[in-house]
Amino acid sequence: MLDGSWTWLGDMIAAGAWINVSGHTDDVGTASYNLRLSRRRAEAVRLYYLHRGVRPDQIRITAFGETHPIAELGERHSNAVVRATNRNVNASPEMPIAIFHRFFPPGEPIC
Repeated sequence: MLDGSWTWLGDMIAAGAWINVSGHTDDVGTASYNLRLSRRRAEAVRLYYLHRGVRPDQIRITAFGETHPIAELGERHSNAVVRATNRNVNASPEMPIAIFHRFFPPGEPIC
């Protein structure tokens, strides 16, 4: 999964972008345990990017624990599906607009 994101992310990082990494958990366990767990998950992704050559100052970590769920329980999904979805780490690039336009020129479709 991370190798697939590196295919397109590596060029952006080389151009000066940075990576926001956020760790999440489900709601099983105590809030303090889940916060520590989400930090460990985010740190594992941080280490992956460091081994790829990303500078430490280009990686920003946020641990959310169970406080910012990715999925909410609804009519379409079971508790097991929602909890599995929330055991996640998100990594997204952030960059100045000039770098963004190098990869996504104005007026051209992104997808």
